[in-house]
Amino acid sequence: MPSVASNTQEALTLQEPPNPVMAPSAMPIELPPVDASVLNVNQPATAIAPQYLQVRPGINELMPIAFRHLNRLVTPFDIPVVTTTSQATTRTQGKIVYVATDDAPPVTLYIIPGDNHDIALSLTLIPKHIPAREIHLSLDKDTHQVLPKLQQQATASSSKPADKE
Repeated sequence: MPSVASNTQEALTLQEPPNPVMAPSAMPIELPPVDASVLNVNQPATAIAPQYLQVRPGINELMPIAFRHLNRLVTPFDIPVVTTTSQATTRTQGKIVYVATDDAPPVTLYIIPGDNHDIALSLTLIPKHIPAREIHLSLDKDTHQVLPKLQQQATASSSKPADKE
């Protein structure tokens, strides 16, 4: 054994064991055949289909969203307007509402068609550790029939000059 004060190093040689084990790449592996009907070649295992949800104004809908990912809500409104008090980031683009949150508490938001507050979709989005979501929102039959009239009113009022001082 070298002393602690010595700066020289000694090389130790390792001896091979008497019966070396065969390398994993050299081991013969025999796999059983798999029937083609078991394999889903058309769709990868990680694909998640969009969710379709029919909503009614005045009824709060709970739905899971991806935590720390961008989620996409496809609304039935031409110009959706989002109102929320949560720390979540929301952005609208056409009929689409994008929502992202870095907080664990649920995100409650209301989506209205333009400036018309007669119809409001109430959503509680629950962040979970899941992949990003795309959720298509559709209205119930009765509300769907009234929506075009409300959106025309919102478009007409937005084209008129506002009475502002």
